[in-house]
This record gives sequence, C-alpha cells and structure tokens, in this order.
Amino acid sequence: MNDFVKFREIEQLKELLNVYLEEHRRLSSEIEKQLEMSSNTFSYSITGMAIILAATPFIIQYQANIIFTIASFIFYGLALTQIRYAKTIIGIHNYIKDILAPNVRVVLHDLAPHTSKSFQDVLQWENKSTELVYFSHIWELPIEAARYFIPVIAGIVSWIAFTQTLPKLPSVLNVAINAFNVFSILYISAIMLSLKKKVIPEKGQA
Repeated sequence: MNDFVKFREIEQLKELLNVYLEEHRRLSSEIEKQLEMSSNTFSYSITGMAIILAATPFIIQYQANIIFTIASFIFYGLALTQIRYAKTIIGIHNYIKDILAPNVRVVLHDLAPHTSKSFQDVLQWENKSTELVYFSHIWELPIEAARYFIPVIAGIVSWIAFTQTLPKLPSVLNVAINAFNVFSILYISAIMLSLKKKVIPEKGQA
C-alpha cells in the first residue's frame, strides 16, 4: 500500500513538473516573440528616419512642414512601443525567476530527496536579472538603450526641423505642438528611467 501511495505521489510530482516546464516553454516563447517585435519596431524607426531625411528638401520646398510634426509623433509612439516590449519581457523574466524556477527546483528535490545532487543550477540563468549589469559590461548599456533613444532622438530632430522651418500655422497650434513634444519627451524619459539598470561589482569583488 505504501509503495502504491509513493508511486502515486511520484506520478503527481512528474505531472506537476511537466506543467511547470510547459509553462516555462510558453513564457520563453513569448519572450522571443516580444524580442522579435522589438527588433521589427527598431527597423521601422531606422526606416522612418531615412524616409524623413530623404524627403526633407521636398517638405521644405512645398512648405509641408506639418509632416515633421506628424513624424515626431510617430517616432514617440515607436519609442513607447519599445518600452512596452521591454516592460513585458522584464515582467515575464521576474515571474520565471521568482516563482516558476524555484517551484521547478522544489519538485525536482521532492522527486529525488536522497540524491546528493543540488538542483540550484537548474534554470539558474534566470537569476541574471535584467535590472542588473556588471561593471565589465557597462559599455553595453548605450547599445541596449539605442532601441529607445534612436526613435526619441528622431522625434526631437523632426520637432526641431518643424520649429526651424517657420511653418505657417496659427500660433495657438504651434504652442500646442511644442507643448505636446515637450510632454512626450519628458514622459518617455521618465519611463525609460524606470527601466534603468543597476551597476554592481563583479562576483567576488563586492
């Protein structure tokens, strides 16, 4: 009877482990999907910059300066989209690191309680927080932040182009456009700061 109960417990633990691993697979797939969409959005930003740059002489010639403003709004939207992808990835990562991975280790330990093997290395890569970076990798931060900064900078340049080409628009509309640009830049900057990474010493050098 005891052997049957033990067998049932082991089978239940295996089923639970399979559920956790399937959840991990789905979450990892979602992270890959978010990264792919982030990469596509970055490509849209670069393409948009190239189009605006190429069209600038024609925009000025035909006094279609409002296009610069429309472009700045689009670039700010792309920056916010990138931030949404980043926040989603961080949320999934933290769930795996704080909840799912520890549960997997607990089940593995329960399946082999008498083994001398430690399961702390299982899914250990999840403990490399997306909010931390070592001093030796600090040079990577500007590269990683480019996906946010490039569309923001493109938006700022488009806004400056709009203000410097003296568009023939009512003064109230000009003020509203300028105010919206300032608000957008400050808002996006505030959100970007919430995603900042904490620089920590190398392991063994604390």
